[in-house]
Amino acid sequence: MRLDAVRLALLDKYFPIGQKLRYYPEYHRNILFYTIILGYRVNGHFLYSRDRLRMTQTGELTGFVLQDAASSFLTLSEVWQCELLVPDTSESERSLDYVRRASIGRAGQFQRGNLITLLGAALQGGSPQLETRVERRLVLKEGPYAGEPLVFLAPVLETLTIADLRQKQRIKTSLPADLFLAEDLPPFRCQLLDFSEHAMRLGPGGGQAELPLLTLDERVIVKLYLQGEKRSCRFKGAVLRTTERECVIRITHLYREEGYVRPSLLDLLEIKTALINRQASRWDRQ
Repeated sequence: MRLDAVRLALLDKYFPIGQKLRYYPEYHRNILFYTIILGYRVNGHFLYSRDRLRMTQTGELTGFVLQDAASSFLTLSEVWQCELLVPDTSESERSLDYVRRASIGRAGQFQRGNLITLLGAALQGGSPQLETRVERRLVLKEGPYAGEPLVFLAPVLETLTIADLRQKQRIKTSLPADLFLAEDLPPFRCQLLDFSEHAMRLGPGGGQAELPLLTLDERVIVKLYLQGEKRSCRFKGAVLRTTERECVIRITHLYREEGYVRPSLLDLLEIKTALINRQASRWDRQ
């Protein structure tokens, strides 16, 4: 059975060889690990370099060069098997707490048949998302990764979407906030535009026209002023999306007296409730 050539062409665009990305196993969105695409296996042939990909002048994938000989060319319409090669990152499971480790199961995340959801680099409007199925774990005997334990993932191409990473209901607001690029640096005055249980969206505030220059996955600190200086909260987070006019920060830690801790759902819902009631009190006065 031939694979969908149109969707297969998007594979290199969103999940290219050499790209470092995040993933989560078996629908566990709260368990995120990092991996890297080491190569493709197409119709049984291993491709470790992007120079084995035939592209148009506009950068669209048209097929694969299986050998050095130019005659050995495979068009997308001829592909019946495609797998992504990633390193076996089973050791990363040791960093999980008991509950999350148990949710993966004793066999681990890379048991044959398990689903692994890959998250590509964030784009404006969302992030590429692709479900893959674990085909096998193998230590290759030859090639650039000989001796390394690898995992072969078969992409479920019909699941390739540009997904909104913030699927919780957002509370739109207009609240003062400070953005710190480091603990010891002065903050940038911002404005909280919306808030969900997993992330917040910030825009420039305090008369500033633009946000500071940020990079994807950059670690930052955000301080929200729920009731001016009387009530504030401080978060650590990672940049999911960024432009000059707004950025989305994934919440990773909440500050308490003993230091930064991972926030519970109750912690985040408490803040969300405060924002809802703040909005309601403003509406009541109008």
